[in-house]
Amino acid sequence: MWRAVGVTKRGASHERKDLENQDSAGIRTSDRESPLIDSDLAALGDVAFAADGIAVAVADGHGSATAFRSAQGAVFAVEACLELVKRMLEPGLAARMLGDEHVAMSERQQLAKIQEEMTETVGKAIVRRWTKQASRHLEQSPFCADELDGLAAASGRQALARIDGNPLLPYGSTLLGVVGTSDFVAFLQLGDGTS
Repeated sequence: MWRAVGVTKRGASHERKDLENQDSAGIRTSDRESPLIDSDLAALGDVAFAADGIAVAVADGHGSATAFRSAQGAVFAVEACLELVKRMLEPGLAARMLGDEHVAMSERQQLAKIQEEMTETVGKAIVRRWTKQASRHLEQSPFCADELDGLAAASGRQALARIDGNPLLPYGSTLLGVVGTSDFVAFLQLGDGTS
């Protein structure tokens, strides 16, 4: 059984600058069809999950003037992560990921292959899904004059040129993900920091 608590709160620098909370958090368990994200999660408080596996994702919007849509980017990151790690919560992960060859592998070799799968497949798939979600959002809600004027006022005209070169920059977010089962715990980091 897993216990989980989740809440996000606007930080001091965001309060001083009167910026919105640009974080997102969510949980997916092996016994639930859909994840709990942000307000759904906070409404639950401290919950015990009677599940064999749990995935937790936490995203931190970049918080710069250029990342004026990073609150939405953080939500996209959490949603993408929790959807893509869903199959890792099901029993028999090693057998599914490694096929018949897992029988002849040591536990250490199996974990190394799972780590490779998370790096090469899951991590890249999260980035692709996030990119698709952010691109769709931008297509449906193009930058408005207030957003662009605010960016120019805060960071100068060169910031507008950076966005012209990379229109998803305003959605920037980091992501931490953890998957835990009775067999293993896996960690995933995309964005800031070293790993």
